[in-house]
Amino acid sequence: MKRILLLLTGVVGLVEITVPRSFVRAWMRVAFRNAEAAEPREWVYGAVRAEGVVFVLVALVGLFRAGAADGVGVSTRLDQDATDD
Repeated sequence: MKRILLLLTGVVGLVEITVPRSFVRAWMRVAFRNAEAAEPREWVYGAVRAEGVVFVLVALVGLFRAGAADGVGVSTRLDQDATDD
């Protein structure tokens, strides 16, 4: 369940990074009764992108740690050489 939430967080972060204006517009429709009358300031879109970067980083670190805790990881050539000795 934790991995699914981390993956979902990463996807939301990617959406925030790639289409911040559409993301803000969608959430404004949810948050305000008359979303057409409200106009966000220009800095909001930069803040949404920054939040998206944080979400993606949190998701990547969380998924990496979850994989490392299970012992599931990418085996590298160095790992294989060390076990052959």
